[in-house]
Amino acid sequence: MKIYKYYFLEIDKPISIEAKYKHNARKILEQVCNDLNYKDKGYLLTNLVRETSETLVAEVSVKDTKNGQVVWNGRGWSKKTTNN
Repeated sequence: MKIYKYYFLEIDKPISIEAKYKHNARKILEQVCNDLNYKDKGYLLTNLVRETSETLVAEVSVKDTKNGQVVWNGRGWSKKTTNN
């Protein structure tokens, strides 16, 4: 799994997409850029200036969700536990 980030002209916040393959991320990006809410903010494919990708590392990659932190276990995201 990778995190693909797409940067747009004159927009500070990139669009981040989790996907296994680049072509899957691109399909999702096209859907997002066709949404009127994103179009109105300037997220147009013609304004795309840069793309980066990050590979998730098992037991190191962590993200915050509405239910707390989760950690990448190599197969998917699972709830992060702490050792007290």
